Amino acid sequence: MNEKMKVYIAGKISGDHDYYAKFKAAQEDLEDQGFTVINPAELPEGMCQADYMRICFAMIESADVVAFLPDYEESKGAQLEWAWCQYVGKQTMYLSQMNFYRPNCADFVDKDGACTDWEGREETTNGNL
Repeated sequence: MNEKMKVYIAGKISGDHDYYAKFKAAQEDLEDQGFTVINPAELPEGMCQADYMRICFAMIESADVVAFLPDYEESKGAQLEWAWCQYVGKQTMYLSQMNFYRPNCADFVDKDGACTDWEGREETTNGNL
């Protein structure tokens, strides 16, 4: 039996009221690509930040790759996760660079009504930037 590649999602949770939906969308996209997803947004509420980080580092260690959401640089925790991955040589990927991770087009419409990416580039018809 071939085991699926395990991917941990890293990104901003604290201070982001929509974090659960963002992480869930990334999880679904990754599962559609055949990954087993480890989603820290599924952890229970009510613990201190240090407890979350201890659990998340254990989750990272069990993952084959860590997938960083576009907002990871806005999160102290995700920055720690990125630094750890670099230090130990853990494989990483950036979801903003992957075709299957697409923000909602309605969130990125320019003044002329054209769908753009978060940097203002107009999207092509095949969904690639």
